Amino acid sequence: MKLFCSKCSTIFPVESGESGAVSCPKCNASVERPAGDLGPGVVVGDFLIEKSISKGGMGEVFQARQISLDRSVALKVLQKEYTDDQEYVDSLFREAKAAARISHPNIVQAYAVGQDGDVFYFAMELVRGDTVKNILRKEGRLEASRAAKIIRDIANALDVAWREQRLVHQDIKPDNIMVDINGFSKLADLGLAKTATLESVNESEDEVLGTPQYISPEQLTGVPTDVRSDIYSLGATFYHIVTGKLPYSAADHTELAKMHDAGNLTPPKNICPDLPVELNDIIVKMMSRNIEMRYQSPADLIADLDVFLFKRIVVEDVKLNNPASAPVPPPAPVPPPAPVLPPAPVPPPAPVPPPV
Repeated sequence: MKLFCSKCSTIFPVESGESGAVSCPKCNASVERPAGDLGPGVVVGDFLIEKSISKGGMGEVFQARQISLDRSVALKVLQKEYTDDQEYVDSLFREAKAAARISHPNIVQAYAVGQDGDVFYFAMELVRGDTVKNILRKEGRLEASRAAKIIRDIANALDVAWREQRLVHQDIKPDNIMVDINGFSKLADLGLAKTATLESVNESEDEVLGTPQYISPEQLTGVPTDVRSDIYSLGATFYHIVTGKLPYSAADHTELAKMHDAGNLTPPKNICPDLPVELNDIIVKMMSRNIEMRYQSPADLIADLDVFLFKRIVVEDVKLNNPASAPVPPPAPVPPPAPVLPPAPVPPPAPVPPPV
């Protein structure tokens, strides 16, 4: 373990152990040692850990500062119990390399990947916001336009990844979509991402990649996959966002897989009658069991989302700027008629003088 002295900027090694203060060997300042191997004040590679952000199945994500460039980053560290498993190490490095191949505002940017002693890490852009999964948990289903904007951002990320690198994400879900404080969405976690080939993205017919609640039918069978599989998973995510419910629910993953494969989807508008019919149709098309009936590219999906969003903007604009849509004030009261005065008396005619 290495600690950072904030007083003199010295990085020095210490033994892992109980939390408590240790002295900087250079300036003798007191430096707090965290419990365990990782925590605030610990240096991993070029990165000073500041606080824990989240903990997942195989790793923990910290907010950290890159010392050499003095910038904030998100630092994903592989949990110690997985560091001896080459498959998990390869997954971490694969995620970093896949992200590094693409520079786009809708994809979390990769900064560095490496090993420091027995610690494997991946440093990436720090997104100040939350995952769609957490947003759904806090707020419930999202309003149609807000949901459509999130999906459009991620479709944009898929479009760039596919056109530039023939990259298939293979694990689109609410956990892997970040929304920043300005409402801008970014695709994260490319740990399962692979380049499509003529044979298949999957390495074997026995290898099932993805999350069962959002997985495409073809991923379940190991047949060749491409960006249309990501479109299906994005559609399942869209369904969850606008209804607050998963498209399919089952007691176990085997039954869930059968439901995705059967394709008997309950249209989201049946669950939420207030859902605009345009979005209902978009989601149903994204989640078609037949891959040929889905959107054939993210660009096609974006075009339909843009039509919907443009109409919503026009409607809102009309409401704001059209006086006819504003409440009409009641007419001003009509004043009572003025009283009619009697005619003025007519003076008698002047006497006619006698003729001369």
